[in-house]
Amino acid sequence: MSNNFRASSSRYSSEDKKLNRIVPEIWFQPKVRVYAFYLPLSIAVMLLLTLLFVPSNEENVSGMVYFLGRFHPLIIHFPIVLVVLVFVFELLSRFTPFKISSSVTMLLLMAAVVLSVVSVIAGFLLYYTGEYTGTVMLWHKWAGIGVGVGILVATLLFLIFRQVRNPKLDKAYLFVLAGTNLLLLFASHQGGSLTHGTTYLTEYMPQWFSSEGEVVMKPVEEMIIYEDIVVTFLDAKCMSCHNENKTKGDLLMTTYQGLVEGGKSEMPVLVPHEAENSGIYHRVTLPEDDDDHMPPEGKAPLSEEEKFILKWWISEGASPTLTVQEAQTDSVTRQMIDAYTAELTNLYFARQNRQRKMEELLAIAADMEKELGIVVQPDQEYGGEYLAVSMAFPPTAFGDNELARLSPLFSNISKISLVGSNITDDGLYHIGKMSPLKELILQQTDIKGSGLSYLTQLNNLSVLNLSKTKIDDAEFLHIMRIPSLQTVYLNQTEVSPALLEAFQKNNPNLRIQLDRGEYF
Repeated sequence: MSNNFRASSSRYSSEDKKLNRIVPEIWFQPKVRVYAFYLPLSIAVMLLLTLLFVPSNEENVSGMVYFLGRFHPLIIHFPIVLVVLVFVFELLSRFTPFKISSSVTMLLLMAAVVLSVVSVIAGFLLYYTGEYTGTVMLWHKWAGIGVGVGILVATLLFLIFRQVRNPKLDKAYLFVLAGTNLLLLFASHQGGSLTHGTTYLTEYMPQWFSSEGEVVMKPVEEMIIYEDIVVTFLDAKCMSCHNENKTKGDLLMTTYQGLVEGGKSEMPVLVPHEAENSGIYHRVTLPEDDDDHMPPEGKAPLSEEEKFILKWWISEGASPTLTVQEAQTDSVTRQMIDAYTAELTNLYFARQNRQRKMEELLAIAADMEKELGIVVQPDQEYGGEYLAVSMAFPPTAFGDNELARLSPLFSNISKISLVGSNITDDGLYHIGKMSPLKELILQQTDIKGSGLSYLTQLNNLSVLNLSKTKIDDAEFLHIMRIPSLQTVYLNQTEVSPALLEAFQKNNPNLRIQLDRGEYF
């Protein structure tokens, strides 16, 4: 028998008397222990394992199920802290002079057992409502139940070891406890992904720390000036307004041909060898307070290095295939390009992260589209970093419960159109959680206006379409409290013309449209 086991066994023996001061001595008699501890713990293990195979029920779920299920995020933190604390205490007791009373360990384990069972059941009820679906939800469910089972099994091994004193049981207990803590990390990550998206932890991870985010840059001499440099900074600062889905000024900048063809402006966008006569260079070099300056106010302007490189590329002929090595570079130009390489690497890294995040979001959305009758696409109008959600055609029944099931995407939706759906004011509670939301179309829904107060938390909402709803004068006043709202559509509502006229006079910056508005 090893010294470590002797010390551990001796520690447990010496602590029995202390434990009996807190827990009645009769509980530790062999026959009583079987029923007081082992049997309930074993039944709890079987109960939790059974939950793995119970499907969600998305229809006719009572309000009590929702009520109890939503306590899961609150309760789960307690067993997490307890099981981590027990593991830390066990490591300290075995490998350092610092000793923890086994009575304390047992009480922590028993508390973790109770709270983990309650938490897993609450989490299952939340899953049962159908609010959360998809692959991430299934992984979180399996991992969460696995953590609960791990805590129960570790506690069983701890109790059995106190009676049998077998060193193999002690090792098994520590092994299960360590595995439970590892599984806990995975379950926590999946739970966070459900709420914040799968890249929530890694989105701002330093580039040197992430092998997935590693950017392999070409040597500067091999870089194609247009494709590797110009497109990179235009993508970051210009293409959100000039892409296939939003061609502001009829100018498409996502392709070289689009730049050559230009837009509605009388000034040609791209004139090879003549940067000063090229609209793209002219606009970015105007004073920032000029109405024609691009990018417009509120968006990051091109840096001095980017303006220099854009001018240099156009002056060299604006060829889409010209490499840095082939171009004529003097010492100043070369120093500028070398200095810009670090920023270029960051832009590549950010672009790669955005693409990976969008791929993961669309993978989650794919599980929902057919089932819920919706269409989810990258919102190119706002740079393709967020999602645009709309009803499929022909439309299917879509109400508040279906809306709630989009919760894994809430923090990534910038535009949502629910025209002709069964959304009510209660559903606006869920929409109020879509923090990036810029456009909300609720035309011809069951909205009456009481839920509009939930939208006052949306600091980015600029367009709201309430045409053909039952909103009236009293509920209209909630609209005044939406901070960033610029346009509201109120065709065929019960809001009186007199109120609209008075409101418009006092709020000239908010456009009230009485036409139906567009779909998307």
